[in-house]
Amino acid sequence: MKQVLAIAIVAALAAPAGAAAAPMLAEPLPSPPPASSTTTITGTATAPQQAPAYPPADMRSDRRALGAYAAYLNALLTATASARAAASDYTVTIVSQCRSALEPLTQPTTQIGKAARRTLTAIGNEIGDDLTISYDEALTPQFSRFSQLLLRLRWPRKSSGWMVVRRYVAAESRVLALQTSNLCQDAGLAGASPQLLPPGTASFLAAYDRASVAANRMFINLTKLMGTYTRAGESALLQRIATLAGEFASTSRTDLLTAGSQLTTALQST
Repeated sequence: MKQVLAIAIVAALAAPAGAAAAPMLAEPLPSPPPASSTTTITGTATAPQQAPAYPPADMRSDRRALGAYAAYLNALLTATASARAAASDYTVTIVSQCRSALEPLTQPTTQIGKAARRTLTAIGNEIGDDLTISYDEALTPQFSRFSQLLLRLRWPRKSSGWMVVRRYVAAESRVLALQTSNLCQDAGLAGASPQLLPPGTASFLAAYDRASVAANRMFINLTKLMGTYTRAGESALLQRIATLAGEFASTSRTDLLTAGSQLTTALQST
């Protein structure tokens, strides 16, 4: 029974680290427009296909945004050790306050039915979200520097850049400002009555998912904005961005899953 419980929670934990509702801090950009080319149809050469022309102000702002984004991703990677320590500190705090909160569910006499599994899945997501909040909070200084530079960029009045940047910064700031849940209280209620979803768990998950989905939508809009003005000549910079984004995503996911496994084990152990 104990192994079944561990699998249920750790499997649920895997969702926040990679699901669409989890906040995204790093993503590669869309591919740049194709370079000018000449095609031949039935022996007749067509005119070169030029990429769309954009106002110089947009191009300058986008170039600065791309450079800032690459620097931001590099800063995130450098700060993962601090983020890992923050998640570890959160784990230590929870363990000191409510170790073994879920231990009653590991007893041979406990029946883990459909309702209890739903509760365990929710608690697993709550654990994952709390660890993500702790992890990302340590990266707030890096985001602050990046967002301040973005807000200083000048986009033409008719451009969507101004609005996209401000909406992204506002949404990401909201999700990074979220506080962790009352996990010990919720885990205690789940351990005592696994058939009932703790109300604190339900409200926390709903608020966190709502903020994360909004931030992710604005982040996607930002990457689309930057991708709109990129050129084939910037392929090296785009590749560096893609590499850094992939490295950060892989590192942060591994860190969160490791911390989640440690925390769920402690909540089940005596």
